[in-house]
Amino acid sequence: MALARADLLHIIFYNETTKQMVSIEKACPRSALSYTAQLDPVHAGDMIHTWFFFTSENGKLRSGTNYLGPVILQA
Repeated sequence: MALARADLLHIIFYNETTKQMVSIEKACPRSALSYTAQLDPVHAGDMIHTWFFFTSENGKLRSGTNYLGPVILQA
């Protein structure tokens, strides 16, 4: 019997407008197939850059980092 992968999502948000960074570690398992972040609406209209990667549950293995590109934060 094969063991299921328990990869965990990590996300980094960088607000270009305010020069602030927020990271969310172990946001959800990869098996969730989606994740919705709720950022502070006071930053609506700001340019946000997002990166993500996965780690194994024990933290010993890590995927490459992926850049999602810039987006304007909506209210």
